[in-house]
Amino acid sequence: MFERIRSWRVRLPSLSAARAAAALAGAVSVQVLPVLPWPDAMPCVLAAAIVALLFARGNRLVVWFLAGFAWTVVRADGWLEARLPAAWHGRDFVVSGVVRDLPRVEARGTRFELDLDAAQLDGRPIDLEGPVRLTWYDDAPALAPCSRWTLRVRLRPPRGLVNPGFGDSERGAAQQGRVADGYVRDAATNRVTEPEQAPCIDGLRADITQAIAREVGDATLGPLLRALAVGDQSAIDEHDWDVLRATGIGHLIAISGLHVSLFAAFGAWLARRAWKAAPRLVMHVPGPLLEAPVALACATAYGLLAGMGLPTVRTLVMIAVALAARFLRRATGVAQSLGLAAFAIIAWDPLAVLAPGFWLSFVGVAILLATTTPLGDERAPWRDMPRVQWRMSWLLLPLTVGFFGQASLVGPVANLFAVPWISFVVVPVTVAAAILLEPLPGPGIALLHLAEALLRPLWWLMEWFAAQPPAQHWFVVVPAGSLALAAIGVAAGLLPRGVPLRACAVLLVLPMLVPPRAPLAAGEFEVWMLDVGQGLSVLVRTRDHAVLYDAGARHPGGFDAGEAVVVPALRALGVDPLDRIVVSHGDNDHAGGA
Repeated sequence: MFERIRSWRVRLPSLSAARAAAALAGAVSVQVLPVLPWPDAMPCVLAAAIVALLFARGNRLVVWFLAGFAWTVVRADGWLEARLPAAWHGRDFVVSGVVRDLPRVEARGTRFELDLDAAQLDGRPIDLEGPVRLTWYDDAPALAPCSRWTLRVRLRPPRGLVNPGFGDSERGAAQQGRVADGYVRDAATNRVTEPEQAPCIDGLRADITQAIAREVGDATLGPLLRALAVGDQSAIDEHDWDVLRATGIGHLIAISGLHVSLFAAFGAWLARRAWKAAPRLVMHVPGPLLEAPVALACATAYGLLAGMGLPTVRTLVMIAVALAARFLRRATGVAQSLGLAAFAIIAWDPLAVLAPGFWLSFVGVAILLATTTPLGDERAPWRDMPRVQWRMSWLLLPLTVGFFGQASLVGPVANLFAVPWISFVVVPVTVAAAILLEPLPGPGIALLHLAEALLRPLWWLMEWFAAQPPAQHWFVVVPAGSLALAAIGVAAGLLPRGVPLRACAVLLVLPMLVPPRAPLAAGEFEVWMLDVGQGLSVLVRTRDHAVLYDAGARHPGGFDAGEAVVVPALRALGVDPLDRIVVSHGDNDHAGGA
């Protein structure tokens, strides 16, 4: 009897890679359900799972799974309850809030994020708080980050177009916690109630982007430097995005986990130099314990400068977990470190599993740790770069195809040039220039032009890569089963030589590259009504022909349904060639995207 009581003693649960994987599986399993199960009961289920984990007998994988499942349901239900009710769709509201991030000035107006803290409908206060994405059309005033505004707006719940080959923007709204979208209405009550609040990191970022725009007039390099310095991608045009996608280096222009990690490593190096310069210091505090907080401070400072987007926050959480283990003098292996980081991100926000970057980051780090030279090996690290880059591209192929429906065939070679040059040369110079532009304009401008000169030849090379015929390949929509087989195949293809049937495992990739598709019989036809918002676009397919009837609208603000919706859908459905386009009449809703 006493043995049974001792087995139920209370203790803090230990976290292993398997337990973290169970919690992650619980969070992912919610995403495949059509509705949230018993959302009112899930807080009690979550509390019961946490209590069970405090006892030795309750520390089971199924309990970790249940905890991840229940916490995800609670978080998702909270967002569904917080967003604008569908019954208020298209109503006018008077709202008050603070401008967040950097407003995006476009041809027809300005898009910006407003963090609501008060709202009124028909003169009565309502319960609506949180981030809202707004557009101020026509003569929009200058919107300073961190300024407070009172506005009359027309709102709708976050929604997105639903088509093959098109991203789910409603899923993105859930990740960001965005509660509504809309636009500013013309009204005399629209006014700024408080100027820019201090201190304001977004205001500093806006000043840096304006300084870069003034000094670097190049239509391409200026926007790229702004993206590398402060995470502002608003000025990158569609041609430049095509180059980034075709060469597979878009992850470098975004504030990637690699860049944040490099600044953490820089902070650790600074701390190491400091305690080596003052050896008496380490008699009181061990050197490695000094490195962890300085590394985290440098990574956080760069994350703030980059705007603290969701990918940046995920990377900071991973770095903080690794540094906390180092600070507490806990030895962790690769699997346990990844498990700790994954669990920390799920505990912070379980809806992070909706983001492709979540999976690409973890799988990429795991591949990197598994394929790089072991500590103590005398070979130069640069010798591993071609092998690591090839394996990274090969092993991430199923995820890339599943999430984006495309792959860069020149990406492995392009990244061999771009990764070290941008990460170790261009980014440090650009960030140093951004920091110095305000207090020391002379050195800051000089460093900015140096960064421009360093980036220019690489961009010329990337444009040449993107212009090659096989640079980019689009895939037909691939079933989940085919992606799972491809993941097994690419992993088995890198097993050591001598493993039986290793070469045959690559055949498992074929269902992803050439997905099976039942042909239409004679006399049968298939109709796809594409979701283009306001407008019409219908695809009709027979056994031998494909006809498109209308192509949606092309809006003055820049959104072209033909380019953004219809073409990706045709690629995802494997329509090649398109035999005919029929435009019913000349209205923009039907002919604009043609």
